Amino acid sequence: MLRSVLLDPAVNLLIQRLKHELTSTKTRLEETQNELNAWKFTPDSNTGKRLMAKCRLLYQENEELGKMINSGRLAKLEGDLALQKSFSEEVKKSQSELDEILQDLDEDVEGMQTTILYLQQELRKSKLTIASLEKQLNSKEVNNHVGINGNDTTKHEENHKEENNTECNERTFSDKNSDSASRVNSNNKRTGSGAAGNTVPSKRQRSESVEFEMTYSDPEETLTALTNGK
Repeated sequence: MLRSVLLDPAVNLLIQRLKHELTSTKTRLEETQNELNAWKFTPDSNTGKRLMAKCRLLYQENEELGKMINSGRLAKLEGDLALQKSFSEEVKKSQSELDEILQDLDEDVEGMQTTILYLQQELRKSKLTIASLEKQLNSKEVNNHVGINGNDTTKHEENHKEENNTECNERTFSDKNSDSASRVNSNNKRTGSGAAGNTVPSKRQRSESVEFEMTYSDPEETLTALTNGK
C-alpha cells in the first residue's frame, strides 16, 4: 500500500517536503538546546571549567601564532630595511666618487682650455713672426738683386771709363812722340852740318828721346805730365 502511495507524484513530493522539514526542525532543536545550555554556563560548573581551560589554551596558541607571524614579518622588514640602508650607503659612496671625478674633470678641462688659449696665442705670434721674416727676406732678396744689377752697371761703367782713359793715354802718348820726333827733326835742320838728306839725330837728341820714353812709359804718367805742361 505504501509503495502504491509513493507511485503518486503529488503524494511523493509532499512526503519529501515533510522529511526535509523534519530534518531542519531537528537541527534547529539541537542548536536551541546548545544555546540553552550555554545560557546555563557558570565558572564553577564542570562544563564551564572545561570551556575556560579550552579558551585559555586557544588564546595562548593565538598569541604564539601572532608573535611568530609578527616576528617573521618584522624580521623580514628589518632585513629589507638593512638592505635598503646598505644600498643607500653604496649609492652615496658612488655619488661622492662621481662628484670627485667630475670635479677633477672640470679642473682638467679648465687647464686644457688655458693651454689651448696659450697655444693659440703662441701660434698667432709665430704666424706673425713668420710673415714678417718672409717680408724681410723678400725685401733683402729684392735689394740684393738691385745691388747686383747696380754693381754690374757700376763695373761696366768703370771698365768703360778705364778703356776710354787707356785710349786717351795711348793717343796722347802717340801725339807726344810725334811732337818729340818733329822737334828732333827741326833741331837737326837747324844744326845740320852734314849732307842735305842726312836726318840722323845727334847724341844729345837720342839721349833726350830715350829719357823721355823712359820717363813717360806709363800712359797715365804721360797724360799727367802733359796736363802739367812738361
